[in-house]
Amino acid sequence: MLICILSVVIIAFLVPLLHRFLGNKTAFALAILPFTIFVWLLIQYLNNSASFPLKELYKWNPYFHLNLAFYLDGLSLLFSLLISGIGTLIYIYAGFYMKNAAYYSRFFMILTLFMASMLGLVLADNWLVIIVFWEMTSITSFLLIGYENEQEKARAAAWQGLLVTASGGLALLAGMVLMAIVTGEYSISGLAQYSGLLTEHNLYLPILLCVSFGAFTKSAQVPFHFWLPNAMAAPTPVSAYLHSATMVKAGIYFFARFSNSLGNTIEWQILLCTVGSLTMVTGAVMAFRSDNLKKLLAYSTISALGIMVVTFGIGTEAAIYAGIAYIIAHAFYKSSLFMLAGIIDKQTGTKLLSELPQLLYRKLPLAFVLVLTAAFSLGGIAPFFGFVGKEMLLEMTLGAPFYSMALTVVILLVGTIFVAILLILTHKAFFKKATDKKTDLQQVPKFFYLAPAVTALAGLFFGLFPDALSDLISQASISIDQELPPKHLALWHGWNLALLLSIFSIIAGVGLYYWNIKKSYELQSEFLKKFTPSAIYDKLFNGMLRLAEWQTRKIQTGYLRYYAMFTSLTILLLTGFTFLFKAGIRLNIATIDIYVFEVLLGIIVMMALGFTLITRSKIAALLSLSIVGIAISIIFLEAGAPDLAITFFLIDTLTITIFVLILHKLPKKIIAKSIFAKYRDAFISLGIGLLVTLILFSLTYHPLDSRLKAYYAENSYTLAKGKNIVNVILVDFRVLDTFGEIIVLAIAALGVFALVNFSKKKKKNRTL
Repeated sequence: MLICILSVVIIAFLVPLLHRFLGNKTAFALAILPFTIFVWLLIQYLNNSASFPLKELYKWNPYFHLNLAFYLDGLSLLFSLLISGIGTLIYIYAGFYMKNAAYYSRFFMILTLFMASMLGLVLADNWLVIIVFWEMTSITSFLLIGYENEQEKARAAAWQGLLVTASGGLALLAGMVLMAIVTGEYSISGLAQYSGLLTEHNLYLPILLCVSFGAFTKSAQVPFHFWLPNAMAAPTPVSAYLHSATMVKAGIYFFARFSNSLGNTIEWQILLCTVGSLTMVTGAVMAFRSDNLKKLLAYSTISALGIMVVTFGIGTEAAIYAGIAYIIAHAFYKSSLFMLAGIIDKQTGTKLLSELPQLLYRKLPLAFVLVLTAAFSLGGIAPFFGFVGKEMLLEMTLGAPFYSMALTVVILLVGTIFVAILLILTHKAFFKKATDKKTDLQQVPKFFYLAPAVTALAGLFFGLFPDALSDLISQASISIDQELPPKHLALWHGWNLALLLSIFSIIAGVGLYYWNIKKSYELQSEFLKKFTPSAIYDKLFNGMLRLAEWQTRKIQTGYLRYYAMFTSLTILLLTGFTFLFKAGIRLNIATIDIYVFEVLLGIIVMMALGFTLITRSKIAALLSLSIVGIAISIIFLEAGAPDLAITFFLIDTLTITIFVLILHKLPKKIIAKSIFAKYRDAFISLGIGLLVTLILFSLTYHPLDSRLKAYYAENSYTLAKGKNIVNVILVDFRVLDTFGEIIVLAIAALGVFALVNFSKKKKKNRTL
């Protein structure tokens, strides 16, 4: 499994080189890669399904539980087959669609990296690795959506998708961390054994909300659904791939995967069924009122994703089987419809249904037949696989242990709208009345139809022979709940209530289409549009930009004193709160030995500091500061640290020298501070001093661990051949720290050298 993922990543970075030799045929060559993975997965399924799950473990850093662990069971196999199988067709389709496109190699490199991230996401077992692949999908999808970066619309859609899904990624990370805290388990497959511990723990609700939030954003659930239609700014191959088998299915995969560890609770059922129901209705209604072909398909995808979420929310045997079957049905018809929408756009020059040429079925007969085939599966018409999935959904809701009637009504409503969408895609798009207006269509190669034809006909084939998928669906379902019995699918189950309801939804959908409810929905007021999730996102995004601009003006003023003030204040607040509320003040003054010599040095330091604060002479202030440095060096020397004393004395001397050298660059007139500024600075300074003092006093309360000191004392001479322990620590035991400090100093010196040279050149140019 690791080899599969690594091979995809390596090939991705070789795409520019392949493009130099293969040109526009690069996409067809790249299709071999996902096809090979698809075949390998099928071989594993046919030969090793009895020994599932298959595991791979590559130990990386076991101390931090960071291992490259991969897990192939029925569920991950199903998603991997969809990713690689439909991915193969997408590459073939994109080979025609992106021919002679700008940034051709960049597009296919990012697409290949996206496929690698999706494969890693569904195959990884360690949650730390899963988070990495999760973020990879967000970043690569951002680049794909914003492919046409010259367009403002594409850039805005890419940012929107990234911000929404990345925020979900942060929530998912928090949920994973909480699960690790509760269970101590870092593998996803191992969480099932802690199901009782998780669901009964006090942190269950925060875990559920965090994980669900992450999955909701990825699967475009209400109210996070708005990014998906806007992502239609991406090229059609990207839309087809993201919507059918990859990006949006990642959230569904997580709901399915966590069903056995977080599911079967009231909270889980209410949350998923409520959000899923709202999503499926919202998506269906928005799809019905959309005139843009790609957005219509995007909204119908949102609705379908809501259906999938509800299935795993219910969590019964019928629901799990229905959810898995519908995932497959949706992948078939949605990938085909998106690819066909791209072909229609290429040939007619428009994505708008209202602008399509009249009697299009005569001009594009092959497109019409394939759209009809895929749309019949979308509408749940027999004998297509979508009908099998729809009937299983109705059986699921009829047998649901809670809110059975309400869920059945929602599924019926959405099924009715889907039938109306079927008629929009077929009758409205292809049977527009003839006019005198003539439209010239752009010709495309016949093989352009190959990829959508395969998925459309797959929906028909598996509708006629659904039992061919029975074992695969059973394997995936049993991976979610091991107590489920195998299930055999069939097109005909006899006359039952589910079939009658399915027929009713078809009749109602036809009536809905001809009633033309679209016009009434378009009369949405401007007032309501201000409160849509997309509008709220825009307001939050713009508000965040304004806040960042205000914050930059206030903090990054260009004055060093303000930078020092903000840094000191941050240290004071963060360290102070942590110290007071976590550690607490613990003083043990009685055990501290105080000598007259130290008291005198302390008085000298305080007097020098006081003189520094009140004097108006800059030279006098620097001299008094040097007295402070010398006094502290003497304290170190008296404490038995001559190396530290010498180092501090040299640094203090160098610092004072630098200050003296730049005095003539400072303004002669000292700007008087306001009373508020004086009290503010005094508060921060005294606070820092008091905090450090309290921390040092508190440290004396705890016995110091001397094991490290003993180790250095015992090994400095024997291992490093040095008698000066401090020097040995600096140049041997902690040589990397010292080396890093030297590099920092060298870089700083180069910066100063560059600034001095720049100043000299500037002065020379002025002289000339």
